[in-house]
Amino acid sequence: MGRTPVTKVYYTLALLMLGCSQQATSRVSLGVQLLSDLETGKDFASIEVEVEGAEGKRRAGALAEPLAYLEPQRVADFRGLAPNAARRVTLRLRDESGKEVIARVVKLDHRVSSTRTIVITRSCLDVRCKDGAQTSCLGGDCVQEACADGTEAECTGRKGMCASDEDCSARDCQQSRCMLNNCLVVETAACDGGAPGADGGAADAGLADAAADDAGAGDGIDAGTGGADCDGSLCQLDAACARHSFKQHVYWLCQRARPYADARALCEAGGVSLLVIDNAEENAFVTTLIQRATGVTDRRGAHYIGLDDNAQEGNFAWVDGSPLDYVNWEMGAPSNATNNQCGSENCAAIWANGSWNDSCCLGAFPFLCESK
Repeated sequence: MGRTPVTKVYYTLALLMLGCSQQATSRVSLGVQLLSDLETGKDFASIEVEVEGAEGKRRAGALAEPLAYLEPQRVADFRGLAPNAARRVTLRLRDESGKEVIARVVKLDHRVSSTRTIVITRSCLDVRCKDGAQTSCLGGDCVQEACADGTEAECTGRKGMCASDEDCSARDCQQSRCMLNNCLVVETAACDGGAPGADGGAADAGLADAAADDAGAGDGIDAGTGGADCDGSLCQLDAACARHSFKQHVYWLCQRARPYADARALCEAGGVSLLVIDNAEENAFVTTLIQRATGVTDRRGAHYIGLDDNAQEGNFAWVDGSPLDYVNWEMGAPSNATNNQCGSENCAAIWANGSWNDSCCLGAFPFLCESK
């Protein structure tokens, strides 16, 4: 039965009012984390965070322990924000007098509640970027504002990128590490003429402890949850892994290497699963993410996916029970070869060239999580 003209008008107005009401109540939160090789108490004393669309600024005193920000640490929370695909966030480090030491301005795709990490590197202290497309410094290079933590597509090709600690250079009295594709370089006590540790460096300077898994936030997964009002348990993955979207799916690229069982558990703790690849298009997208993160395009850069034959030897199955309709095994795989770690290879990983290989589940690889 058709609607009368008057009824149509009221129906249209009702839909418009409903849409406005939904937009008004659709609010998101943002947790901001800092990762930096600048030292608290020496290089800066406090942190200031300003978010576009939020009233007021958030200020946080620096942690008393030196080198505390070599793991992502939560420094501010903002709630009740309207979704924004290009939200401008400004993070400033100030000295004891309140003078600005360094600042970064970034743009975040903030259409869903999340926790995001902003990286500030020592190598940017004396760099001044001009106005224009590249106005923010990371790793000593001027980058686009959408390059916030070093893992985004806009960061590709910048100098100072790294895939492992070996890619980072440092003086004899310094220690370096690769975090989120950034080289973080820290001076030890030996740089100031202090007594080195037993290994010839300054082992007690704090860097080694900050990187250890038993230090609490060593794997980054527990960093910065702090009761934040973001996507529930996904706060943990947002804090530790680079978040990407494709075809209405959300992916987390986690660069801290873990054995297969640990990687699976970390994904599932966030209510998602290790990556399940449905087709060639998705495989190509994931391959691009790995290439950008690792800087390689060949049979390197292995990342665990959610495929194994642990339940039945020779019968590979996805961790979420999806049918195995698409595969991209490299030639000769799965081979179930033996090695020094275990007697069989039961867990699948994807290389930077997009092909899959079976690996020993005890081996530690980076991994990908997915929410469908």
